[in-house]
Amino acid sequence: MTRQQLADELLMHWRLLWLLGPKERMERINQIADDLLFEEQLSLVSIEMANPEHA
Repeated sequence: MTRQQLADELLMHWRLLWLLGPKERMERINQIADDLLFEEQLSLVSIEMANPEHA
């Protein structure tokens, strides 16, 4: 995921959370960003595990 893709994804979530207060909105956005980055890392690990000969 590029930085632009991450920014676009977070902007989409930001728009959905606009009714929340600023503090809660930022907490949720930060959690979403962490989740997205974790999912990306998990995907990369899965790819490496599926192709051990590339290690």
